[in-house]
Amino acid sequence: MESNVDADDVLNRLRTLKVTDVTEDLIDSNPYLPTCDAHMVLLASKNNTTYSSLTAAQKLMADVIVTNLCCIKIVMSAPLPSLETAVMKMKPISEESKVKYKKELKDEIDDAISALEWTYETPYGAYYTSDDYFPDGEDLRNLLFTDEDETTVSVWS
Repeated sequence: MESNVDADDVLNRLRTLKVTDVTEDLIDSNPYLPTCDAHMVLLASKNNTTYSSLTAAQKLMADVIVTNLCCIKIVMSAPLPSLETAVMKMKPISEESKVKYKKELKDEIDDAISALEWTYETPYGAYYTSDDYFPDGEDLRNLLFTDEDETTVSVWS
């Protein structure tokens, strides 16, 4: 894994949410910590950086992203109080609490992304048009393209 986050970090964060009935094996399984770590690596890549190139302070922010993503996945997969599950042992969480925890964790992720000056989206150039695209008064609907031989081709021909 790329980040410094381990199961203990996730368990400690879950304890602050009063969600502690989760095993380390569950946290270390593919749907949780490894997937969240990969998510952060891809997010860093979209922002033209890598985890290893971050400063110590930036790594802490990236670790917050991984930890909170993992907590969100665990909280959202926890059974509701009326459900019984034998597959995984998790403390039941009410629907209202799930929504509250998810929002709290997501806000922290957004704050970390903002502190890193990252964005969720891959930045592309801005495209826009204006009324003065054809300043000589030509028809704005007649778009002109030029091929490799500098020959003008009209869409409306």
